[in-house]
Amino acid sequence: MTNASVRVAWMPKLEREVCRYLNGESSGHDPWHAFRVRDLAIRIAQAIGADIEVVHAAALLHDIGHKSGRAEHAQRGASLAADLMSSCN
Repeated sequence: MTNASVRVAWMPKLEREVCRYLNGESSGHDPWHAFRVRDLAIRIAQAIGADIEVVHAAALLHDIGHKSGRAEHAQRGASLAADLMSSCN
């Protein structure tokens, strides 16, 4: 997370949930991958003036469906991401 990043109340909870879901994921899509992607995505978002909150959430959740395997991970991930975002508000 960079110093210029916006922090809102739901971000820490979402980060904890991503850790919980991806902890022990063996394909390389573990929490640390999600955090590296988040950090890079935020730097890019800042450079181009994108919405930091949207980019933060999307980057953290981009591989959330991998816990159950690669097949159809995007569909599972979209459903799980919606559930996680709802629970973090």
